[in-house]
Amino acid sequence: MLIDERLKKLGINSPEDAAFYFPTEYKDYRVVIQNFDPYLIPVGQEAVFEGSIKGEPATSFVKGKPKTMATITDGWNDLTLSMFGDCRAQIEEWQSASIVRIVATANRVKGKVYLNNAKPIPGDCVGAIGVSYPGKAKVVKSSTLSRLIPPLLEEGIPKAAIHLENLVVDTLGQGAVNKVLKGATTESLLWEVHQPKDEYSLEQASGVLDRLNTLYAAHTIINKSKTSKVEKGLIVQSRAVGALARNLPFELTEEQKKCVRTALNVMQSGRRFRGLLIGDVGSGKTATFLLIAATVLSDKGRVAILLPNAVIAEQVYNEFNESFGRFFSSLLVTNNTPVGEEASYQLLIGTTALNFRECGDFALVICDEQQKLSIEQREQLTKGIAHTLEVSATPIPRSMALATHGAVETLIIKSGHVKKQIVTHIARKQDARAMFLELKKRLAEGGKALIVCPKRLSESGDIGGLHAAEDVAEKVRKALPGVGIRVAHSGLSSEENEQAIADVKEGRASVLVSTSLVEVGLTIRGLNFCMVYGAERFGLQTLHQIRGRLGRHGESSVFYLYLPNNKVGEQTLERLNILVEHLDGFEVSRRDLLLRGAGDINSDTGKQHGMTDGLIRNRMLDIERVGAAVDYLKNIYKKQAVSEAA
Repeated sequence: MLIDERLKKLGINSPEDAAFYFPTEYKDYRVVIQNFDPYLIPVGQEAVFEGSIKGEPATSFVKGKPKTMATITDGWNDLTLSMFGDCRAQIEEWQSASIVRIVATANRVKGKVYLNNAKPIPGDCVGAIGVSYPGKAKVVKSSTLSRLIPPLLEEGIPKAAIHLENLVVDTLGQGAVNKVLKGATTESLLWEVHQPKDEYSLEQASGVLDRLNTLYAAHTIINKSKTSKVEKGLIVQSRAVGALARNLPFELTEEQKKCVRTALNVMQSGRRFRGLLIGDVGSGKTATFLLIAATVLSDKGRVAILLPNAVIAEQVYNEFNESFGRFFSSLLVTNNTPVGEEASYQLLIGTTALNFRECGDFALVICDEQQKLSIEQREQLTKGIAHTLEVSATPIPRSMALATHGAVETLIIKSGHVKKQIVTHIARKQDARAMFLELKKRLAEGGKALIVCPKRLSESGDIGGLHAAEDVAEKVRKALPGVGIRVAHSGLSSEENEQAIADVKEGRASVLVSTSLVEVGLTIRGLNFCMVYGAERFGLQTLHQIRGRLGRHGESSVFYLYLPNNKVGEQTLERLNILVEHLDGFEVSRRDLLLRGAGDINSDTGKQHGMTDGLIRNRMLDIERVGAAVDYLKNIYKKQAVSEAA
């Protein structure tokens, strides 16, 4: 069967794939209203209306957008319906039909009933529960998927059912699967999700499939925690590690030393190390992973350190060479580095340019700021054999989920060399004056300020509340005459940005207005005020990274999440309040995991947060239930091992 190219862009390459692409929304079209008596029509809820179009529809324009009014009748009573957008083709189709069916919400005004937001409904949905599949922007609409997917299910569901049952039986065992299915078949469950008979059957089928999905995810996590062997274990004496550590600019804390020992112990055991180093901005993560890298280099192992941009790569390259440059050969690899001699160096430090070079094999691959890199970019250098250490202040939800349930070794640095004192506030438009007075006060006391904007330029001002760095900088200049203001964003050259940052660092200016390019790698002594303009447009990880620029030397600081647009939803406020309540990056990431979902933890490619796409598409995994399933399966596997040993 030929598959539409738009489906292929969603990863649906066969009828079987279509069966695993689940609907995310259901609407009840079973009640059809054919009697339009105004006192019998349910008001305020969506319903299906069946009748015929009466007279000529009329189209007017509201704020430049077409609005069509038409009359639908049951033969005795008339109802006025409204439709928005270009409805010409739909109206023509209705006028040629004897019976039309629409879905709309009824409202009563002065005894008269109006049908608002009327939409056509396919004939095969009438009298049934309709399903809606999630589309993808600029690829395919949800309404198109509702037309393309159903014809594939007759062939796809039986095949998907066999595949699903074989997969879960092979991984979980027939006994565990039977307990979950409770007499149902995987084929009947899949049909119920795509073409539900009623709410109860749909709820039951969804629950069973979600449990299978959860158990499979738990099995995947347990498998990931079983580390593979490496060709040669690391050989290094503890005193050698101590000697290397003395080359660092400061003595490591006990937490940092423990992280180093844990990583090296796994490598020495001959098992492949897969670790996640979590530590807040300024906690000393870089020194920790550089010591681990130097130790591997001392045992003749090659190391790659992957970073998200050239500025940070150069910074880490310089830090390594200041401490260990006289012992090991290293090369900085960016897009500007000539191609050719990468494989001859012991250590490569660079951007994703490393992924496009012939670099040879590595004993250890370190990915710093891992939340900025895709799974594919991080995994490519390891070739499935190297030890891996990912580093972040705010890990992506997928990594956090794997760390939480033991699929990777978690190394945590809670305390830094400097105690941070940062207070976070959510500020609305009415709080702007108080926020501005706080800015003036801190500047008058010798402090420095950072203002972060969602974009760099605007041709016609603040369109839709999306404030540009250049516009905001001009406003600040007018409000603070005599204060040095500098601007940094991706529209400027790297030299211009470096000069702007240097001016603030060295006291020639006090305020830096920037985009989020400053979220990593920026250290300015005395920076104690930061405002993020339009904070609702930034992710939690980015906001926490920006906040990490404050108080790097112990300054008491304030961080404002400014919402100039008062129309901010409850979910957005819940998300931003996580930053108000928590200063610890580990806790921010944990809460982010619960909010956004774990992503695709069933494979080493795919999404890093949100719906899981490993076994069943478009289903959110409950991470707490996954944790319980991990414990449940470990207990089963333990009993099986004891039974087999006996």
